[in-house]
Amino acid sequence: MKKLFIFLLCLLIILGVTACGADDTVTSSSSENNSDISSEEDVETSSEISSKDNKSSSSKKTTTSNQKVTSTNKKPSDSSKTTTSSSKKYPVRQKNIFIRKSNKKYFKCIGRGDAAEVTSGITLNWSCASVEFDVDCTGDLAVNFSKSSSETLLYVEIYVDGKLLEERTKISASGDFTIATDLEPGVHRVKIVRQTDCEGPTLTLNKILAYGTLVQKAPEDRPLYIEAVGDSNLICWGIRLEDSFYTDFYSGTDEEKKAKQSKARNKENQDGTLSYAYVAAEKLNADSYIFARQGAGIAATYHKNSKGEAIPRSGLLPTMYEYCHTSGNNKYTTSRLPDIIVLDAGAADLVTGCLAAVKDGDKLGIDVDRANEIAVEFLKNLKKNNPKVKIIWCYGLTNNSKAMEDYVLKGAKNAGGEANGIYTLKLATSTRNGYPSAKEHLAASELLANKIKQITK
Repeated sequence: MKKLFIFLLCLLIILGVTACGADDTVTSSSSENNSDISSEEDVETSSEISSKDNKSSSSKKTTTSNQKVTSTNKKPSDSSKTTTSSSKKYPVRQKNIFIRKSNKKYFKCIGRGDAAEVTSGITLNWSCASVEFDVDCTGDLAVNFSKSSSETLLYVEIYVDGKLLEERTKISASGDFTIATDLEPGVHRVKIVRQTDCEGPTLTLNKILAYGTLVQKAPEDRPLYIEAVGDSNLICWGIRLEDSFYTDFYSGTDEEKKAKQSKARNKENQDGTLSYAYVAAEKLNADSYIFARQGAGIAATYHKNSKGEAIPRSGLLPTMYEYCHTSGNNKYTTSRLPDIIVLDAGAADLVTGCLAAVKDGDKLGIDVDRANEIAVEFLKNLKKNNPKVKIIWCYGLTNNSKAMEDYVLKGAKNAGGEANGIYTLKLATSTRNGYPSAKEHLAASELLANKIKQITK
């Protein structure tokens, strides 16, 4: 009996250990195949823990920079539901998900970045250019930017799961930026939109730092794609200044007027996301960005060399349109052509002293008739390269002169008019003695949105 008792006791102990071992087994499944991304991540972050345990470790912050974005949830953007998976395992340490040629297809990019042969990073060069992506992660989330110059201000909007973190996020230097903390386990969508125009520094997104992985599918395109082309009306110089600032905008000494102009042009007072073209696109749930530069024109420009000759690459839209940026030799190519081009240009073409252009190295005096011919050529080339595009030439927001109206109407008509998909839209003229206000841009956005609805039925 004693031997039998000992045998049964040993058997019970063995069965108990086996049961405990079964309870401690953790299973994990994921619908995402991350083999394509693992080679781009930090090799020191392979150890994993369950999502429940990882939440407590998410208090670790990125230590490479003290820059941080806090959530104020001021306005919504693309909504993105967070999905959770309680059984999924997440990394113990933040992974460095570098942006390489192999995983760029998992990012949705709007606007003109670098040429296709550029293998790393995603560059936002133009006002309202954006990048959007999904990350399956938990805890803290950060991104790494490089900025070509630390001397010039640069602002962006950053959304996480459709919520705007700050009305304006200032990128003062290159480095890591924490954009979210204590995220619930699941898929989170990030969208970054440049507010500053192309004359600011270039901004490149280099990597994501996450307790998780990049989702191997880019966010879907919106049904409509709008490209806005033009000058300072679209990049919204001085839009964040009060109306009272413009009461005597053009009065005073030369030094006083220069100081006022400088303040209006300061990046702190500029915001392309308030542009009527961008706001109209948001109303229509369209993808959009702004290809515009202050002083740029179709036949003439403020951007001239020391001899007073126009610099086509820097200020003439027909030439600028062929390239990724205002400098460099990277030609612009894209697999997604715009459905709508909003053109707001021509002021520089009609301003005294700007009527000069360069052709074959010779300076030419450009009268209004010749400027109109160049405008017609530009419109026809836009249609030639993208036959299905509808072009809306807007005017009147800052220049309601008869000369401007004649220039626009004649140009559109001679390029084929509405029968060729080329339309015109007169906007209400700003009452500010300077650059239009956000309220005036909002009113213009209603007119534009209605026009786009009308021609895309």
